[in-house]
Amino acid sequence: MKYTDKGLLTTISLCILLASLGTSIVNIALPSLTAFFAASFQAIQWVVIAYLLTITAFVAIAGKLADQHGHEKTLLFGIVVFTLSSLASAYVSNIWLLIVMRAIQGVGAAILLTVSMAMVKRNIAKERTGTAMGILGTMSAIGTAIGPSAGGLLLSHFGWPSIFLLLTFLGIELELLWGFWVQCLPSELQ
Repeated sequence: MKYTDKGLLTTISLCILLASLGTSIVNIALPSLTAFFAASFQAIQWVVIAYLLTITAFVAIAGKLADQHGHEKTLLFGIVVFTLSSLASAYVSNIWLLIVMRAIQGVGAAILLTVSMAMVKRNIAKERTGTAMGILGTMSAIGTAIGPSAGGLLLSHFGWPSIFLLLTFLGIELELLWGFWVQCLPSELQ
């Protein structure tokens, strides 16, 4: 397959969607997590807060990593970190491990969000950058909007671990798509 801006933009848009979905999909499960872990609601709130704080704290670090190690490698690293921490989150045995896994997941999400924006700026033609950024913003909004509904559907049928298993599955699919896309990337853009 030949490299196209559309292929890059599709892949990067899915990175943004995944990180945004991770932001909101867990919110609906907080009462279930409270019951499952027999924890206070104050402790359970850290499942969401840890993710958001880590994203905020690691945005600049993610950019620096991409500048030092390459955007493509850094983005793949972010996808892997997000995916593995999602898988681990589905199988944790206590609330504190879940909070740690969500913080690690936030590191992956920070990389996904930051490096995706940088790659659009770096690889998309200047006259199409505004449109591309608009698409990324739309994907962020879609991920945030569908999270509670998707989480509620999974929660009602399969329990709270299924939320993290969905994020794992989507992360694996994104890794495969990213690996395919990087092979199509012209050497001057790598």
